[in-house]
Amino acid sequence: MNLSSNPLAHRTILTVPHSENPFRDVRRISSPWLTRKFGSAPLTSGHHHLDQMSVLTNHAAYLADGEEHAIRLQLREDKPEATWRTTITAVAFEDSSALLSVSLEVFSDDDTPLTPVRPGLVRDLVQDLKPIDGPAPLTLDAQSVSAEGVDALIDVLCDPARHMPVIVAARPLRPDPLWSERMAKAMRDCAGAAALYLLVDTEAVDAFRAAIGEYHRVAPGAVRTFLTEVDPAWPKDAPRHRFLTVAHMSDSQDHAWRGLARTVQRLSTEAPLPDALRTLAFPDDASRRHRQERQVALATVRPSDELAVMQQGRRRPQGPTRPSGRGAEGGGTDRRAVDTDRGLAGRAASRRNGTGGRGHGGGPACSGRRGASAR
Repeated sequence: MNLSSNPLAHRTILTVPHSENPFRDVRRISSPWLTRKFGSAPLTSGHHHLDQMSVLTNHAAYLADGEEHAIRLQLREDKPEATWRTTITAVAFEDSSALLSVSLEVFSDDDTPLTPVRPGLVRDLVQDLKPIDGPAPLTLDAQSVSAEGVDALIDVLCDPARHMPVIVAARPLRPDPLWSERMAKAMRDCAGAAALYLLVDTEAVDAFRAAIGEYHRVAPGAVRTFLTEVDPAWPKDAPRHRFLTVAHMSDSQDHAWRGLARTVQRLSTEAPLPDALRTLAFPDDASRRHRQERQVALATVRPSDELAVMQQGRRRPQGPTRPSGRGAEGGGTDRRAVDTDRGLAGRAASRRNGTGGRGHGGGPACSGRRGASAR
């Protein structure tokens, strides 16, 4: 992964439909994850040194009445190969819903190839908080779909409120341990980045084919990733929704199945932040912004008029001059003036250089999915 231009290696955004206290839940779920890594999980506000290379910073934002509105837990790990920064952010709303994001940024120290993986905390949050994407629940494992449940699955695929992919797999005709093992691994890695479904038998496969049409079908043993805005009535829409055949899934020499998780995680990372998360500000953010503004102001400082007069006054006459009559005292005064000028000029130059003064739709055709072509 090339992290030189963009350090964001992963991001997951979760919508929690209901939580009495999402901040308590996030802290509770994050605590075991941190404890497994560092042996402790200080979750009070402030900076906490977990070891010689790792710092956890916790922030909270409050409403006017003093109630928590948002929290941010940020873990920074300064390792030899890179600085790794994991950020968990949560914001709550009046209807008891909440938005969460988990991001991983990697600031590489050199050109050493790195392979960041999604934080395991994402699975813990999905398991505990029961997030949704539109009408689709996000789960750790694929939800079983029988022939009777196909209509509900079609509604999920065509819903305009859906923002994440939907992965639909169909059980193979004969038991296949390798297929089952790969599916389980892929579903674990896709959890939180896609809604997951499994057509459990041939009756479900046939019902799904009849409902969605020939071009968008999922054959036994195949796995298909449906993007947003599925249009079953338009054959040319089908190639957008890539699939793996049972031959790919069951061949021990074929590793195309690994692309399932890579695809949905990449889409999750590239998805824009919702406004509620993008515009969120914490008290420390304002302090950092003020420091940056001050640094910019100091970098643009120019020598003052007073300094210009002093520099003009210390120029020596062009030719011999008569002693002032004060002998060594006058000479000493000149040296002090020169020293003062040098000090002020040095400070101004430092400020100019920025070093300071010191050394350091759902498509419209979905309504016609029963056979009426929209085009």
